[in-house]
Amino acid sequence: MPNSHLTEINLMAATYCRLGHIRAGLYVTWLLFSLTLFILCIVRSHASSVHYQPAVTQLLCTTLLTVVWCTVMLCTFFLKNRFLQFYGQEFIGLMLLWPLWLGGAIGFSVDLKRWSFRCHWDNICDVQTTILAFAWIGWIILEAMLILCAKGMLQSMHGWHKMFEEQLPHRDEGRVMLPLSPSMDGSVMLPPSPSAV
Repeated sequence: MPNSHLTEINLMAATYCRLGHIRAGLYVTWLLFSLTLFILCIVRSHASSVHYQPAVTQLLCTTLLTVVWCTVMLCTFFLKNRFLQFYGQEFIGLMLLWPLWLGGAIGFSVDLKRWSFRCHWDNICDVQTTILAFAWIGWIILEAMLILCAKGMLQSMHGWHKMFEEQLPHRDEGRVMLPLSPSMDGSVMLPPSPSAV
């Protein structure tokens, strides 16, 4: 029986580590989409000064905040001294960005429908359509991040009442730290064993 318990713990650690790498990949993807959307919004603002679209300004601010948030979360994943440590903190940050992304995507959808007749004069339709696509894709990535964050909190190893105190995974999660030798400082990283013998 003890071997099956150790195998279960190793599987939980491997799943926890994979969840961290999936989150890091999603944050990199979201960062790239946000930077692209930021540049497209700047192009849209500069290309036509005839009419003002508040949704473009909202998307500019939202993408700027998202770039900062993604950078902080990627630093949290890759650095040892972490500023944010718990899923609850990540969940609150993502929930603050959620209405901004949704409002920007909906607002730009409404503005695009309202100003679609101007495409023939401004020659900016391709940029507007691309902004709309990137706004909705960014919101979908945010939804995926919220689902992964909720999954991490609900699969808490400490019980449901402490799910906001569940620690965020980092790149070394699931590895065993061993000293190099009794006389040397430092450690060696070993991958977790797939089964305990």
